[in-house]
Amino acid sequence: MGRGHKGLGKIKVNDAMQLADVSSVTAVTGECATVEPFIDSKYDVHVQKIGPSYKAFIRKGITGQWKTNTGSSMLFSSIHMMYRQVL
Repeated sequence: MGRGHKGLGKIKVNDAMQLADVSSVTAVTGECATVEPFIDSKYDVHVQKIGPSYKAFIRKGITGQWKTNTGSSMLFSSIHMMYRQVL
C-alpha cells in the first residue's frame, strides 16, 4: 500500500475473503494500492558491475518468510554469467 518498498507495505492475500478485508482497510488509509500475482520465489539473483567486470550472486532467505527481500538472507557464491548476458 502506498509507496511500499523493501518489503514494507506489502500484504499476501490468499483468497477473495482476505482481499475484501484488506480492501476495506485500504479504503480508510487514503493511500493507493495495487494487486499483483504472488510468485513463490526460491532465490534472488543479484548482478554486480565493477568497472568492465560483471558478477552474479544468488541470495536465499533463511527465515522462511514469504517476503524474500526482508529478514535474514545468505549470499551464496558467484554463478556463471555468459558473455551474451552482459550485453
